Amino acid sequence: MSETKTTRTFQHLFEEAERDSLYWKEGLILEFTSDLYQLMKAQGFTKKDLADRLGTSKAYVTKIFQGDANFTAESMTRIAHALNGRVKIHVTRRDDNSRFCDVSDKDCAYRKTTQIVKNSNIHRFHKPVLPQSEHPLDTEDRAA
Repeated sequence: MSETKTTRTFQHLFEEAERDSLYWKEGLILEFTSDLYQLMKAQGFTKKDLADRLGTSKAYVTKIFQGDANFTAESMTRIAHALNGRVKIHVTRRDDNSRFCDVSDKDCAYRKTTQIVKNSNIHRFHKPVLPQSEHPLDTEDRAA
């Protein structure tokens, strides 16, 4: 098979996979478990530590990191809280390639600005904190 034909075949397979919600679900699980692992390692926790904090077995924690657990919003929150973390959900356009960059308030002098790093795989969004009266959802609720 020629290189062009192989490339077209792989491209077609990826395009077909991207039309299936299972592809996107698995991507979310991969991202979640990767973030969990980074958080766990940054705090010096082991899988056993996490199992103890969750009140479960080390085998279940292994299942989590293999992506084989039944992930729900509740279970993801419980696992993240066990690591002193929290779950954030961000919805964007399908063709956007966004990643989160967590910055503590102490380290962030530009918290009230929006910064987008273009031509990069990393996008940072720091939404401005609006006074209550200027918040778009607040004004919509009042109008209804």
